[in-house]
Amino acid sequence: MDIEKKLFVSGIHGFDQILGGGFLKGRLYLVEGIPGSGKTILGNQLVFANAEQGHSSLFVTLLSESHGKMLENLRGFEFYNENIINDKIFYLSGYSELSESGIDGFKKFLTQNIRSLKIKLVVIDGFKIVSSFSKDNLEYSTFLHDLNTLASALDCIFVILNPLDTKLLQSEDVLTDGLIELKRTDVGMRNVREIHVHKMRGMKHFEGRHELSISRNGIRVFPRIELLVAKLKPFLPNLTEEKKSFGIKNLDEMLKGGILAGSVTSLFGPPGSGKTLIGLKFLHEGLLAGENSLYFGFYETRDQMLSKANGIGLNFEPFINSGQLQFEWYPPTEQLIDELFEKLVNVIEEKKISRVFIDGIEGFKFSAVFIDRLPRFVASLTIKLRSMGVTAFFSEEARMPSMVKDYHLGEYSAAFENIIYLRYMESDFHVRRLINIYKVRASSYDISIHEFHIQNQGIVVEEKSYKQDATP
Repeated sequence: MDIEKKLFVSGIHGFDQILGGGFLKGRLYLVEGIPGSGKTILGNQLVFANAEQGHSSLFVTLLSESHGKMLENLRGFEFYNENIINDKIFYLSGYSELSESGIDGFKKFLTQNIRSLKIKLVVIDGFKIVSSFSKDNLEYSTFLHDLNTLASALDCIFVILNPLDTKLLQSEDVLTDGLIELKRTDVGMRNVREIHVHKMRGMKHFEGRHELSISRNGIRVFPRIELLVAKLKPFLPNLTEEKKSFGIKNLDEMLKGGILAGSVTSLFGPPGSGKTLIGLKFLHEGLLAGENSLYFGFYETRDQMLSKANGIGLNFEPFINSGQLQFEWYPPTEQLIDELFEKLVNVIEEKKISRVFIDGIEGFKFSAVFIDRLPRFVASLTIKLRSMGVTAFFSEEARMPSMVKDYHLGEYSAAFENIIYLRYMESDFHVRRLINIYKVRASSYDISIHEFHIQNQGIVVEEKSYKQDATP
C-alpha cells in the first residue's frame, strides 16, 4: 500500500506530525475530551481542511448545539470559509433518524448521504447519545464495527467526538483505529490545553502529551521538543577548528582565540554581573564579521536592549535595519515552551542565523507548565542548536555570592560544552567583577581569575600576573 495515497493530511499546525503523518482513509477515529476541550473546533477544522483540498465533508450533529449557533461561533476562526458550506461541507442533524428509527435508521441515513454527496470525511459530534438508543452493549459494539466497515468500503474517514467521561464499552482500543484525547487542566492558577494520541493503527505517532493552543488560527499543536530531537537523524558534532571571538581582548586570549564554532555556552553569574552585555558583545562581533545573529530574550525589550548596548558603545540599529540582526522578545508569563522552541528554530532557519544569544534561560523555566521537564528540555534544545550548526550562548542566573569561593554550577551545566563564570568580590569597600572560564570543549583555556570592568567604551578584562592553562 502506498501510504501517501491513503493519507488525509489536515494541515493543522503540528497535528499531523504527532499523528505520524495524518489520518488513514477508510478508518474510524475517536476524539474524546471534557466539555470545552476543543473537540468541536477540531472536528470543524478537519472538515474545512478536507474541503479546501477539494473533497466533500459531512458534519453530523446529534444532541448538541444548533448548526446556526455553531457556525456563528466559528466565524472568528481563520479556517472558516462560508463560501464552501453546502458546496463542499454539509451540516446535517442525525438526531431525528436516530430517535425515530434507531441505530439501523441512523446507519442508513449516514450511508445514503455519504454516497449521494460523495463524502470523504464524516465528523459525528455528540456521539455519546448513540449508546442511549442501543438495546445492549452488543448492539452498540456492532454499530461501531459497522461504521468501521462502512469507512473501509467507501474509502471514507469517520471521526467521532465523544465526552471523556463516556467510555465506549470500555474497549476503545478494539473498536476504533485511533484514539485521541484532548485535555484541559488547571495547573496552579493556569489553564493548560494538551493533546494525547493514545493509538494510531498503521502509523508511528508521537507518544505522550503535547501542548495545544486555541486561537484565531484554530487549534495548533506543539510537539514536545524531547521527541522531536529524539527523531533527529544522527549527526556528527561540529569538528571545525574555527573559533568565534568576543572582540574583548583578554577574554579572547583566555579562550585561546574564542569559542569553537557550533558549540553551546553558558554565561553563568548573579544579577548585574554583566551576562547580557557580554552576550551582546558576542553578537556585535559576529555582526561586524558579516554573520547573521539573533537575540532571543525574555526580559529586555528591544528599546531596553538597544539602550543597554549603546551604554557600552555598541550600535545595533544599522544591523537591525538591514535585517542582519533579529530581535525576538517574549515576556516569561504564560508562554508555551514548545512553541517558544519552534519560534526560535524557525528564525534560525529562515534567517540563516550563525550566532544566537538566548538571554535568560530562566525564561523557559517561568514559561514551563511542568517544571520537571526543564532539564530534558534544555538538553534537547542544545542538541538541536548543535545540529543546526549555530554558535549559541545562554545567560544563566546564579545566586548572589559574598565571597569569590562561594559559587556553584547552574542546574543545566551538563548541557553546555563551555561555561564562563561571572561573579563579584568585595574588596576595600568596593565590589569588583570577576570572570573565569570554568570549562571549554576540546580546547585549551586560561583557568585563572580575571577582574573585568564595564565602561562606556566597552568591556575591559584585566591581565593577570600569573597564568595557568587547562588542556583537555
